[in-house]
Amino acid sequence: MNNKEFTLKCSLEKGVSQKGNEYEYLALKITDTYVKRVFLESAEKELLLNNNKSLNPFGK
Repeated sequence: MNNKEFTLKCSLEKGVSQKGNEYEYLALKITDTYVKRVFLESAEKELLLNNNKSLNPFGK
């Protein structure tokens, strides 16, 4: 199987559940009309924030 490399635009975003709880997710822009929400565990989020400060819109 051949591996293919590609680049997706993504951002760390906040949302509010129907119960009123805040949550964060990684929004992957798959196409111009489709965004996939990926819910990260705490350790995964910390890795992203520590390795790429431009993904951190919340100043944490």
